[in-house]
Amino acid sequence: MYLSQHTQPAQDVKVRRVRGALRVLAALGVVVAVVVFALFLLVAQPGEAPGTSGAYQYAKLHATLYGKIAALSHYDVLKTTEPLTCSDGVQNFTCLLSKTDITPVLGELRKIDVAPEVSPVARRWVLVLDLNFTEGSWRWRNVTVVRGWELKWNNETAYVFQAQIKKSLGEMVRMNDGAFRGLSYTAGAEKHNRRSRLRR
Repeated sequence: MYLSQHTQPAQDVKVRRVRGALRVLAALGVVVAVVVFALFLLVAQPGEAPGTSGAYQYAKLHATLYGKIAALSHYDVLKTTEPLTCSDGVQNFTCLLSKTDITPVLGELRKIDVAPEVSPVARRWVLVLDLNFTEGSWRWRNVTVVRGWELKWNNETAYVFQAQIKKSLGEMVRMNDGAFRGLSYTAGAEKHNRRSRLRR
C-alpha cells in the first residue's frame, strides 16, 4: 500500500508534464499554422503585374470595345476616362474622353487582337453627364473637343474624343488607392495609439 501511494502522485506529475508538453506543442502548431496562412496570403495576394501584361489579360476578358478600352485605361496604359453618357444635343450615346489622339488607343488595341475601323467625327463640343457632388444632382457639362473618332468593331460603335481632361481613369484609380492606403495606415495608427493609452 505504501508503494501505491507513492506511485500515484508520481504518475500524476508525469501526466501533468505530458499534458503541459502537449499544450505547448498545440500552441506552437497553432502559431505555425497562422504563420503559414499569413505567408500564403502574402504570396497569393494579387498585386499589380510588372509591366502591363496584367492589363492586357484584363482587357481581353471584356467583351465590348468600350470595356476593352476602359480596362486598358484602368491600368493606365491608355489615357482615357471611363465610358461616359454623352450627347450632341440631339441624341445620347456613350463616349470616352482621351488626353491623347487615337494613335495610342489603336496601338494598344492591336496588342489584344482588336482592330476597329476608324473614321473621324467632326464635333467641336460634346455634352457629358456628370454627378454634381455638391448639390447631389446630375448635370450636363459642355466639353470642347479637339478631335473625335468613331470606332467600329464587332457590330459596336464607340466614340473617342480628344479633350482637355484633368485625370484619366488610371490616374483616378492610383489616386484612390493611395488615399485608401493612407486612410488604412491612419486608422491602424489610431488603433495602436488607443491601445497604448489604455495600457498606461
